[in-house]
Amino acid sequence: MLHNVRNQIEGEVLKIGRNRIIVIGVSAVILNCMVSIIYFSYNQTALDIEDSLRIHKYLSISHFFTTFILILFSAVLWNLLVSLENKRGTWSIILTQPIRKSNLILSKHLLFLLIYTLFIFFTFSFSLVYTNFLEIKLDFEILSKSYVVYYFIGLTIPYSQLIFHIFLKNGIQAMSLSVVWIFLLMTKSVLPKTVSSAIPIYYLDQVLGSIAPDQNTIIKYIILTTLLMCIMFFVSIRKNYYDYY
Repeated sequence: MLHNVRNQIEGEVLKIGRNRIIVIGVSAVILNCMVSIIYFSYNQTALDIEDSLRIHKYLSISHFFTTFILILFSAVLWNLLVSLENKRGTWSIILTQPIRKSNLILSKHLLFLLIYTLFIFFTFSFSLVYTNFLEIKLDFEILSKSYVVYYFIGLTIPYSQLIFHIFLKNGIQAMSLSVVWIFLLMTKSVLPKTVSSAIPIYYLDQVLGSIAPDQNTIIKYIILTTLLMCIMFFVSIRKNYYDYY
């Protein structure tokens, strides 16, 4: 089974285009880095605070930008993995070829997770270098813990967006609606805490919004994120994609 899934992941890469994936991934990382560089270059007083708090302030701003880029990045990526199949009408391969639907869907999710992992890894690597450039006293434990938490709970963003790509045939419409998540980020302050804490798009802020997040809170939201991913995976398998044709 693992061998088959691996072959199907490679098939997904070939279908989308290896170069296209590389260009999109590299562009997302570069854009994320450039936004941080430009912001801190033009707002040099942003880090004029106590040394022990500078790393926390940097991470707060950096994660905010990363979230915006991730929303755009995952919208494009889900379009390539799911919505383009609708456009081409190639979901019918499930009916005509000896490929299990669950394996095909799994390969798409695994490819997304692989690309997402690389995006977070390179963003983390950039932060390691850039905090040194900004002469921020580096606390590797704080930095790495912050990105590990972001890696796991940040998945709520793309997996919340996935619902549009599953149920909307038109990829442009799906991408447009999934990018609306950017505007939702700006509404958190006007919502009651009990409401915002239950909405997946706000999970990250619930954890990373404090300087020292409680371990139980982190575990709670990681479990909720995992549950969301499992639900979306189940929904993506249950969806009868080829009913359009």
